[in-house]
Parts: sequence; structure tokens; C-alpha cells
Amino acid sequence: MIPVKGVESIEFAQIVPFGAVPTTGWQKFTDIEMGSVAFNIPEPTLTRVQVEDKPGTWAIIPEEGEGASVTGKSLNIDPVIGDLLFKGITGSTSTTRFDAPTANDIVVNLAVRITTKPYMGKKLVFVIPTASVIARLENPLTKAGADFLSFGFTAEALTVSDADGNNVSPWYFEVTNVTPTT
Repeated sequence: MIPVKGVESIEFAQIVPFGAVPTTGWQKFTDIEMGSVAFNIPEPTLTRVQVEDKPGTWAIIPEEGEGASVTGKSLNIDPVIGDLLFKGITGSTSTTRFDAPTANDIVVNLAVRITTKPYMGKKLVFVIPTASVIARLENPLTKAGADFLSFGFTAEALTVSDADGNNVSPWYFEVTNVTPTT
């Protein structure tokens, strides 16, 4: 049994060629808003084909559908993370100012890695080697101040090819053992 519960970290990195997973350069998305992380691995889109003069389905054809995606929010409005999510800039040194991208339809491609909290001696690491990331500012700001402004994102897995032109898995997860701390 491998139960999965809670998010330990969300990280982003620049993509590397041929759908490989980056080995360095990961930046953490900190102060994750409670309950904001969600995975969506949609069912395939199917078309049922029927023919004249015969009851029932003659064939079921899989169609191109939506890719796997993950969403989340951070309550840390850090300009460095803003530069990464909105513009794809890694290594930003901005400390107090975030300048919005000059185009409103900015989509950046980043690698995404989500690690769950340890539970029963195991963690799950979910990886999208190449994701199309759309960032936004979320949560209403009210006079009472009940909510904090947040950076939100949706990352949708893209299918890329290896050096030989073969498709690489658009996402995967692996289970790792965790050494108990005393």
C-alpha cells in the first residue's frame, strides 16, 4: 500500500532537450496555499462509431484530449517566482519589483516537480519534464482582508520527442522510501 497525503514542495526548472528531467536549477514555489494543489489526469476522449442498420457501437476511436495538468497557489508574492512563472526567467535577482510581461498571452515552458509529504515511510514525486505554464494573480482582496493575494499557476504536460523522434512520457511519478527521523 502506498498512501499519498500532503504537499511537501513544488519546484520549477528550465526545460532540457528531448524531454529529459533537469538535474539542477530547480526553484521552490513556497508558502503553498492550503488546499490549492490539484492534479487532473483526464480520461481519454473517445468517439463511438455506429453504423447504419446495426445496433450498438461498431468501434471506439480515441481522440486527442487534454493533457495531464496540475494547479497550485503560493501566498509568497516573490518577484523572483513571478519572473519565473510569468516570463520563464530563471535566476532573477529582483527583490522588490515585479514587471508584468509586455504581452498578455505569455505561456512559458518549464519542468515541474511536486513532492508529497512523507507518509508511512514513502513519498511520491510527480514530474512533468516539459509543461506549458500559465501564471496568474489570484484571491480577492477585500476591506476585511480575509484572503491573501497569491501567485497561481496551471501547468499542462506537453508530449515531447527524444533525439530519435520517439515520444517521451509527458509525466510520471515515482515512489521513494523515506528514512524515518528520530
